[in-house]
Amino acid sequence: MQGYSEKMKEQRENYITRCLERLAPMESHANNFAQSPWDVDNLRQLHEHFHQVAGSAGIHQMGDLANIAQSGERLCMNIFESQPDDIIVYWRHFRDMIQQMKTVLEQAQSPSNGMPPSGGPPVSGGSTGGPPITSPPMAKPPSYQPQQEQRTTSSAEPPISSQPPLHGQPPLSFRETAVPQATSGHHLAPLQSGANFVPAAVWNPDMTPNPVTQLGPDVIVVSSDQNRLNALAQRLDNLGMRVRPCPTWNEAKNQILSSLPAGLLLCVPLKDGNGYDLVAGCRSLPGGESVSVVLLSEEPGFLDKIAAIKSGADASFELPVEVDVIVQKLRFLFERTRPERYRILSVEDDPEQASYLVSQLEEAGYHLAWVQDPKKFEEALLTFCPDLILLDIVMGEINGFDLAKFVRQNERFATVPIVFLTTQNQLEAHIESARTGGDDHLIKPVNPQLLVATIAGRLERYRIFQRLLKNDGLTQILNHSHFMEYAQRSVRIRSKKFSQVLTIFDIDGLQRINDTFGYAVGDRTILALVQIIKWTFRHTDLIGRIGGDEIAVLDDSLTIHENVEVLRGLLEQFAGVPHKASGEIFKVTASAGVSHLSGEGTLQTLLDKATGALAKAKSLGDNQVVVF
Repeated sequence: MQGYSEKMKEQRENYITRCLERLAPMESHANNFAQSPWDVDNLRQLHEHFHQVAGSAGIHQMGDLANIAQSGERLCMNIFESQPDDIIVYWRHFRDMIQQMKTVLEQAQSPSNGMPPSGGPPVSGGSTGGPPITSPPMAKPPSYQPQQEQRTTSSAEPPISSQPPLHGQPPLSFRETAVPQATSGHHLAPLQSGANFVPAAVWNPDMTPNPVTQLGPDVIVVSSDQNRLNALAQRLDNLGMRVRPCPTWNEAKNQILSSLPAGLLLCVPLKDGNGYDLVAGCRSLPGGESVSVVLLSEEPGFLDKIAAIKSGADASFELPVEVDVIVQKLRFLFERTRPERYRILSVEDDPEQASYLVSQLEEAGYHLAWVQDPKKFEEALLTFCPDLILLDIVMGEINGFDLAKFVRQNERFATVPIVFLTTQNQLEAHIESARTGGDDHLIKPVNPQLLVATIAGRLERYRIFQRLLKNDGLTQILNHSHFMEYAQRSVRIRSKKFSQVLTIFDIDGLQRINDTFGYAVGDRTILALVQIIKWTFRHTDLIGRIGGDEIAVLDDSLTIHENVEVLRGLLEQFAGVPHKASGEIFKVTASAGVSHLSGEGTLQTLLDKATGALAKAKSLGDNQVVVF
């Protein structure tokens, strides 16, 4: 999009007006400083004004204003720390800085200089039509000199391009397909004491096949070795995946072009083409980045591993390898592509910067809660239970380092990633960030791509770690305790405008299957049901195993009537799945109890009603749905 939107123009104009209004109290504090340079409270308030402008000016692409404010902020900090004898001489520097800020703001209001260059994210530095920035000469201490902070600017970033094919085969041609669009909502309101916080909309692209017509993910398996191809295809098919076996490069290419799969399992080398080119070609198609790609290689050399990475493979294994290892990796990759409802808690005392964070991170698909007063941090932490915490450093009495130490001393949140987002770029600040448990230290104004990439990387590692702690070993969905914990939180913070529906599934006659065929077959039956549930309710993370064969789903996106309609289709689909054991093919059904909550209520109310509904369904026979 070229240029600023009308809304962005209005926000910038309002910001300039607020900054001009801020200059009057800044001049007052500067005059008070001239009369009483050792008045700590007065100097602290002046520092706070400089700090607020330094952090938010870059958001509106006013680099000159940010540089002046940063110099003022550093000068205040130097006076705090070193208390020089000739402190009174710095009054002129404060006066000159405020005048320079006024000139920049007034010129930014004029039609010729009022708008920043079109397009691109906020940048620091650059000209906005203001006067040159002059750093105040410091007599002492010699160690204090305003340093130019290294910023990430949009102009310095190379364009991101797809990796070209590596070998001789021609790349796949592009095919016009519909690409799902992200959805977002912007909700900017501080998290107040006692308030019910409703998270914002989450990015939820529907990249998966329709569960009504398909049992599980669609996987293309490619191998020139027919025995290996048959073995892999048979194993994936037994696990409920829809397999398209391809013995040649060309056949695999045609299959990919005809319908993009959820997964690609590729054995290299191939007799009629290069497997790395096949992966690169798949990635080049619209939607190709969503395909989970696993390579199996008979050429385990270092260069081949690098070629696999460059082609775009998600994982690679050296042959021979256990089939269970491959299946486990595919399952993990399929889970990774599902949208996560990550919660980010931001502690930021400047509403201007908070608004910027909300717009950038909600557009990227995250839920964001903003706390303006650091004193309310504990309540927000316990209520919102964030997956990542964004902390400003300079916030008055309680700084970001204090909050980070508080988090790290709480066992419940000790592993939650902490990202400092601040104007403090001194070495000492970076060292203190690491010492207090911070994972990253980003400098304002941060490039949006860098911000989102940093958060995404930290959340991905956090997700992997959390999976090791919270999931059921057999089904890889939430275990009993974690399902109850997350469900309790979901019910507590939900909006009263929407109802929540709890469904508990139970397999009919599972004990009979265990007694007849053994518990391993019973486990596979549970897995088959869970797989269908996960693909049907792919829009929610709240799926858990709360009993031996009892699977619970808590959903807040469908009405009770819509939910029951989905359940009937799901149970019909499960009833049609053939199971094989000891040479015998048999089919199984499941029943479900459903309850819903609107208005006031608790999770225990939902559980009691759903459990009663399930008992009623079981008493009516097999393949039943009962709603209480």
